[in-house]
This record gives sequence, structure tokens and C-alpha cells, in this order.
Amino acid sequence: MAIEKHHIVDAIAYDPEQDRVILGLMSMGCWGKTGERLFDLLTKIKTYLAYALEGPLQEDYPELSDKTIVIRLYHNHGLGDEEMELVQALRSDYLKPAGIKWEQHSLPRHINLI
Repeated sequence: MAIEKHHIVDAIAYDPEQDRVILGLMSMGCWGKTGERLFDLLTKIKTYLAYALEGPLQEDYPELSDKTIVIRLYHNHGLGDEEMELVQALRSDYLKPAGIKWEQHSLPRHINLI
């Protein structure tokens, strides 16, 4: 999966130790220096919000409906400044009010998801 596939949730996992649902967002490419992937990131996060808040997650996994939700970005290149600003704005305006957490997990650069 990739951040460019806007309408797909890349991965869904349940973490029983922390009793939470993790929606994994994969990005293996460079972010660039001029924000050229801002649209991809924004659109992908909006897809995840819709999945989590508008019913599909609860319909697909009713047993997880009362769990904390985490959107976790897996990447092998850190976010650029513009992407970090976007994420901070989305966290404060949309994620936090909905009780959704944001995490980032850096993968070694030699790992490529297929």
C-alpha cells in the first residue's frame, strides 16, 4: 500500500496489550522539500478519519468499536517541515477532539513495503 492510494486504509491491527486499534499508514518515499506530497497526506488522513468515525470500522470490526484509535504513520524518510505542520494542525483540529491518537514509526531505509 502507499500514501498515493488515497481511498485505502493500508493496515488495521489490534494491540491487546494497550487495548487499541492501530490504523497503519505506509509511506516509503521521500517527502520532498516543497510539500509536493501534502495533498496525498491530507487526503489519506481524511480517509482514515472517515473510516474510523463514520461507521466502516465499527461495521467491519464491531468488537473494536469501543477501543482507542491510533493512526500510525510508518515511514523510512522523516516528514518534511510542511508535512509536520499539516499533521500538527490535523492533530489539534480533528484527531484530538475525536479521541484519535497519532504516532510515527520510522522503518530502516533499506526496508521497502510491497
